[in-house]
Amino acid sequence: RRWLAARSVSFQSVTAALAGLDSGAATVMAHRSPCRTGEVLFETAIDGATEVDAAVDEARDAFERRGRLTPESRLAPLAEAARRIEAEADQLARRIAIDTGKPFSHALEECRRAVKNVRDVVARAARFDPAKTVGSGEIRYRPVGVIAMISPWNNPVAIPAGKIAPALAY
Repeated sequence: RRWLAARSVSFQSVTAALAGLDSGAATVMAHRSPCRTGEVLFETAIDGATEVDAAVDEARDAFERRGRLTPESRLAPLAEAARRIEAEADQLARRIAIDTGKPFSHALEECRRAVKNVRDVVARAARFDPAKTVGSGEIRYRPVGVIAMISPWNNPVAIPAGKIAPALAY
């Protein structure tokens, strides 16, 4: 915790974080270099609950649209995402190394792992049958709705890809 705090990571309780969102006031968060803590890499404005509500509404609309797509139509953008991550892995790995402070080789391996994860999801989902008969009954798999995901900062590509790809594919 001290090591992270020295690199401009702030710690706050869930209650404090939610209170900041509920206040309705816009907040600007700075992302600092983990190596040169005085250097701000970028800033992000968060417009409290308004921004969160808008994102949830947009996700609900997208969920409804995606529910009408064929499996092939859901999988094609994921295959394209894997292709693009692979094609731009060097550039993406450099950005990860700067943003997180991890060695370039580790960041590049993270990109490769993300590509493998997404391609594996696409291959499995292409063979997946959402309805099957078991005995005299039928099992149907149906999406349940919108979710939120919080991902660790130190694996910004592989972990989210491993969670988002299955959610979008199935």
